[in-house]
Amino acid sequence: MTFQHAENSKIDISTLKEINAPKWDAYVNNHKSGSFFHLAGWRRVIERTLRQPAHYLQAEQHGQIVGILPLVEVRSPIFGNALVSTGFTVGGGLLCDNQRIESRLLRAAERLMHGYALDRIELRGGINARAGWLAKSDLYASFVRPMEPTIEANLARLRKRQRATVRRGLKFDFAISIEQDAEKFLPLYAESLHRHGTPMLPWNYYRALLEEFGDACDVIIVSDGGAPLGAMINFYYQGTVMPYYSGTLARARDFSIYDLMCFELMRHALETKGCTVFDMGRSKAGTGSYDFKRHWGFEPEPLTYHFCLRPGDTIPEINPLNPNYQRKIALWRKTPAPIINRLGPWLARQLG
Repeated sequence: MTFQHAENSKIDISTLKEINAPKWDAYVNNHKSGSFFHLAGWRRVIERTLRQPAHYLQAEQHGQIVGILPLVEVRSPIFGNALVSTGFTVGGGLLCDNQRIESRLLRAAERLMHGYALDRIELRGGINARAGWLAKSDLYASFVRPMEPTIEANLARLRKRQRATVRRGLKFDFAISIEQDAEKFLPLYAESLHRHGTPMLPWNYYRALLEEFGDACDVIIVSDGGAPLGAMINFYYQGTVMPYYSGTLARARDFSIYDLMCFELMRHALETKGCTVFDMGRSKAGTGSYDFKRHWGFEPEPLTYHFCLRPGDTIPEINPLNPNYQRKIALWRKTPAPIINRLGPWLARQLG
């Protein structure tokens, strides 16, 4: 699909073709606000494993990319139909060279929304004020900070209670491994999500991430006598490490496994990967993960999301703190594993 603009024929908005994916990624890598979640590999993973259409819009001028907007079409009979940038991630949003190009890309996104009869557009990234769009800054906060040059200095930076928790985990002398395979991670993550009342995406999605992103993605595993207790999928991008998906056995809490995984990941990222920034991702105020990250010495930075809605609609509250979902979450926790294994991927694909 191509969007022509009569008022300036030198700027063309089109959807990304796979042959141009390297050019797209080069733009992301060279843009000051480019992130791991802007990369074209997400489109391949999402379309192949989640079967949700992706509309990766790019603006070109004189044959060069001057702006991008990676949109994922998330359709749900429960939560409505949306274009999300970038769906199934915590980031993404619009990148461009100037406000004029931004306006063109947003206009093209609005055409897609109306053309496909969708309910809304959600951008997980900053844009300038635009008529008809709403901004919301109290949904999530990010937790990012530079790492100290030594692992000992990073440990010292933790709050006293959290530092003691990490040291407790280190005393158990568990085996730590870094792998490029998701198989040990998957059952641990499935069990963790079930305990929290959250559906899990299909297992081939997580396998595809490791295949797609290669050395920019790995799994840290904590084991006891060869038996995995906890595992975490991590992303690396331009000197930043981000622990993204994590799962543990229920009894692992007695051994401070999650704290241990974060600490050992920090060690690996610092000493092996040469990372200088630790990004703990996003969390919502009032949740356990929000408090955990603060105890690790991270300060919350509010994230601003932007929404384009149909006339009369309001921004949906699709998050676990919404009272409307509390009973559903409690019911999901009690649902037998064979049922959640069958229904979970279908439901999780609607939560992009």
